[in-house]
Amino acid sequence: GTGDIKDVLLSEYKKNNFIMGFNHKLNCHNQFIQFLLAFGLVGLVVFLISLSVTTYYAFLEKKNIYIFLALLLSFNFLFESMLETKAGVEFFGFFCAVLLVQLNKSSDKEAY
Repeated sequence: GTGDIKDVLLSEYKKNNFIMGFNHKLNCHNQFIQFLLAFGLVGLVVFLISLSVTTYYAFLEKKNIYIFLALLLSFNFLFESMLETKAGVEFFGFFCAVLLVQLNKSSDKEAY
């Protein structure tokens, strides 16, 4: 489940004698694997769909800045569990909110 992933990882580190990982309380260092462990295959698929659908709509609207953000985040998700830290959540939430508001405002202007 979502609340025990850190405990399970630490117990596996201890069981496999990965002392450095246990002492430093390391996470998966891959957001996709972290989602898979925390939420299962269904959670990972929902996460991937949410990234893909928003990127697809940004591509249709020719919003290159949002596409760049999605690619940047996806690349960073490969090497770090960004959404496991406060700074990562704030970065993701802030920029996604700002760009989605911008995307919504530009589609409102086209409606008139």
